[in-house]
Amino acid sequence: PEDLNTQLILGGWFLEAKGTVADAGPVNLIVSGISANITNAQFVAEIPVEIGQNTSVAKASDGFLNVGTANVDFIVDVEGPAVNLASPPTDYLTNAAQIELVGIAADDHLDEVFVNSGAIAHSNGQFSSVISLVEGENSYSIEATDLASNSTLFQGSVTRDSLPPVLIVSSPSQGLMTTATQVLCTGQTSDAHFN
Repeated sequence: PEDLNTQLILGGWFLEAKGTVADAGPVNLIVSGISANITNAQFVAEIPVEIGQNTSVAKASDGFLNVGTANVDFIVDVEGPAVNLASPPTDYLTNAAQIELVGIAADDHLDEVFVNSGAIAHSNGQFSSVISLVEGENSYSIEATDLASNSTLFQGSVTRDSLPPVLIVSSPSQGLMTTATQVLCTGQTSDAHFN
């Protein structure tokens, strides 16, 4: 064979090896022990793979016993990154207008990290991102992807309560004048997050 190019495309527990083979005459092609179908110099072979490091060896031979080979090393990764949020804690309550999300996305082949669909910078998987909060519940999402296009989505929420409790004094009445040394004060207070 004069030319042998191999492109590998992941397709489950088997890999579909595709490429071209060129020779003046008929060619027999074996890819990782599997006979490949050749049509118009294009070949396809479905080869078994293992999770982790793999090597595919393609051997093409013609009628004159000339042999051409091509080796391709590749990694099969079928698991998404692990996403761990260090801060804020689950069901966090704050009166701040912003909050910083701090965590790590762990994967040997980590590619990108997104917060609320926007890509953010990370250093060896460690990330931080400040998000703005509106009054009430604020949902957020953190997605991490790896080079094999696996992804993991982490979702959480933070509640912002910047409003003070409502306080109503029933007694004593406004402007009361008394000779008593003690006055009973009654009323009620309400707040969505009163403690």
